[in-house]
Amino acid sequence: MKIVDIFAEVFPGHLYAVILDKDLENEFDRNIENWTSVEFLRNYASVNKINDQISFIKNITKEVGEIDDVMLRVINRDVELNYFFRPLSNSEFLDKVLSLQKGKFGSQKFLRIYAIKIESNCFLITGGAIKLKRTMQEHPETMKELYTLHQVKSFLINQGILDSDAINEYVFEIN
Repeated sequence: MKIVDIFAEVFPGHLYAVILDKDLENEFDRNIENWTSVEFLRNYASVNKINDQISFIKNITKEVGEIDDVMLRVINRDVELNYFFRPLSNSEFLDKVLSLQKGKFGSQKFLRIYAIKIESNCFLITGGAIKLKRTMQEHPETMKELYTLHQVKSFLINQGILDSDAINEYVFEIN
C-alpha cells in the first residue's frame, strides 16, 4: 500500500489518497476516472439493474462536477476539507483518532468518497462508491469500501501514522 499527497503542489499536507497494491493510480483519481466514463457507468447501471440509464449517467456526471467544484474551492482555500467530510457512523465521533469518514458534496445522492480523518483538515482517501442502498452493508461495492477503510486504518495504526506529521514523514520516505 502506498500513500500519496494528491494536491502536493497546490495544497500540500491536507489530502492524501491510497494506492492499493493492485492499482497503479490513487483511489481518488481512479474513482473520478470511473465516474466520468460513460462505458463504466453504463456497465454499472446494467449490472445493478438501473432502468433509466440516461438519467443515472446524467446524475453521476453532475455529481462529479460538484466534487470538482469542491476540490477547487479547497485548493483556493475558500473552504476547509472538514466541511465536506462527515463521520461514517455515530460511533465515529468528530475528534476520534483516525475517524472513518464519508464525503458528500453538494446535492449528491449517489457518489461517496471514503476517507480516514488524520486530524482536522487532513484526510486520507481510501476509495469511493456509487451508493445505491441505504446502508453500506446492503451493497457489495460499499461493503468492499467499508472493508478497505478498516484495512487502511489498521495499516496506519501498525505504521504509527496517527497525525499529519507522521503521514507527511511516511509519504516523504516512500516517494
